[in-house]
Amino acid sequence: MVNVKQLKLDIFLPKNYAVSNDKHAVFVVYHGDSCRTGEASWHYPDCAY
Repeated sequence: MVNVKQLKLDIFLPKNYAVSNDKHAVFVVYHGDSCRTGEASWHYPDCAY
């Protein structure tokens, strides 16, 4: 039997973003603690910055 867990990904794009071949910086946050505690929204201010 396979255990399946749905995962969520939040993506923040800069204002006036347009799909192109240009390179962009990426900020990735991996939340530890086996995802038992905490909220992704805790990092929204970091992403907005």
